[in-house]
Amino acid sequence: MSWLSFGEAETGRFVGAWRDPEGRIIVNQSDPEIDSGRPWEFVLEQNGRRTMIDRGLAEGYNARTRDWFKRAVQSDSAVWSDVYLFSEGVPGITMSAAAREVATDRVIGVFTVDFTLSAVQEFLKTLVPKPPRILVLLSTDGSILGRSSTLADGNLGSDVAATIAELPVRPDALGPDESRGFEYELNGRKMIAVLQRMDPVPGFSCVAIIAADEREVFGAVLSNARTTAILGMVALVAASIISFFLAGRMARPLAMISEDLAKVAQFNLQKTEPVHSIVREITVVGESVDRMKAGLRSFGKYVPTTLVRRLLAQGLDAELGGTERELTILFADLAGFTKLSESLSPSQTVEEMREYFQLATEAVEHNQGTLDKFLGDGILAFFNAPLDLPDHAVLGCRAALEIRDRLAAAEPAREKAGRPLLRVRIGIATGEVLVGNIGTEERFAYTVVGDTANLAARLESLNKQYGTVIIVTEEVRNSTGATYEWRRIDRVAVLGRTQGTTVFELICASGDLTEEQARLRVTYEAALERYFAGAFAKAETGFAEASRVAPEDVPSRVLRDRCRVLMKAAPENWDGIFVAEKK
Repeated sequence: MSWLSFGEAETGRFVGAWRDPEGRIIVNQSDPEIDSGRPWEFVLEQNGRRTMIDRGLAEGYNARTRDWFKRAVQSDSAVWSDVYLFSEGVPGITMSAAAREVATDRVIGVFTVDFTLSAVQEFLKTLVPKPPRILVLLSTDGSILGRSSTLADGNLGSDVAATIAELPVRPDALGPDESRGFEYELNGRKMIAVLQRMDPVPGFSCVAIIAADEREVFGAVLSNARTTAILGMVALVAASIISFFLAGRMARPLAMISEDLAKVAQFNLQKTEPVHSIVREITVVGESVDRMKAGLRSFGKYVPTTLVRRLLAQGLDAELGGTERELTILFADLAGFTKLSESLSPSQTVEEMREYFQLATEAVEHNQGTLDKFLGDGILAFFNAPLDLPDHAVLGCRAALEIRDRLAAAEPAREKAGRPLLRVRIGIATGEVLVGNIGTEERFAYTVVGDTANLAARLESLNKQYGTVIIVTEEVRNSTGATYEWRRIDRVAVLGRTQGTTVFELICASGDLTEEQARLRVTYEAALERYFAGAFAKAETGFAEASRVAPEDVPSRVLRDRCRVLMKAAPENWDGIFVAEKK
């Protein structure tokens, strides 16, 4: 890094810091309102002393007029420049990023970090060990960011130019992390090379070329290959002689294979002791069974293994068709994960989703539910198929609370590790759906189809409007008796429906309600009754009281604001149903 700076969006004031060749820290400041925007500089010593210097800098500097400033303001992530000449006359690249207020997203200013290509060049020199090779770093537009070589008989400039001329594709034609190998002649040497695109940070890409003399790279490999071939032939002859005399020892390996296949028939795919036999055919069969189990284990990553075992235990063939059945449907999704993933690398995103999916899957299966599928960062699960579960609504709610509480319990450790906090939204509905093998004759899935499944998905989205975590239908609440604590939230016609549905917030297990939660529920539901009756002024007062009981409670604020609107323009035929016009 050669420069760090910050430019203020409102005033154009600018401050930057750089280190001169003598190692001193120089601070550069400017203000469009002072001295016509002419920058002034001083040496900042360790004891805080400032010594003014004058490099004859021109007036009129305003960071807001610079291309890097404008591009950063228009982007939600870091922006990288092409190679250009810094004001010092040396080539380099700049990374800029806007700083924004969290509440309003207003741009406060822009930070920059400058990198000189001379620093990149010095770094590349440390990366070229023996055998002799050439290393070049390019920007995607073909500009040379750095180069290095340990070839003793060539000229660095001409060697690099000759290497670039042999590239199989333009640097900007490579996809993310794509690589290409190629060969070429250089000063009588046969060179092998690799062209590799790298995307180390969002918004910045570069291409590395590494080339080496073929003889230096493959000499040892060819020698080792010859030795390995000789040893392999000797081992093959010895194994053939020994197996001829011990061919009778077949019974135990065959019995092991038979037992293994019987377990496979029950979809029990655990790893077992490998089958060893001096008879090659038995060994091949044993290895084939192991490969089949490994393939089925991989297949089990794509289908619910627990579901397959249950269907096999019931003696059900995988045939196209379904039956109508009352199920409890659970739909869960991570709040704001799409925006969160923009700040994560692909590998970080996969790891965060893996941990969440593992937690959610365990909660569903622990409560005897069936995990239907993953939908982006969401999951669809149902209870009461294929197993008969008379208390399926209770189990579905218990699974939802487990997901919520386990994510909440993990927050301190995640926050300490600097990892993002994961918040879940869950919708639960109970009703008649079509469940079974649905699809085509060639490909189908054990899944559910019906209005109840759609309703569960809409309820999950409804949490966004009310700031809640788990919303369920009245059918779910009635089916669970006094097992859980609830709060009636509203009467809503979700998107795609005209009929109103009374929805409830699942708070906790019965007996776990805090005193504040109990007071909030009584106050809120009393105000809700006035709201349903059309007494909007009294309802607004009640919801305001609920907000005083729990200032962070979103439903109280939402209904209070809605009452204020209705007080000004109450509908003629009020039925208490709020029509949700978005997911």
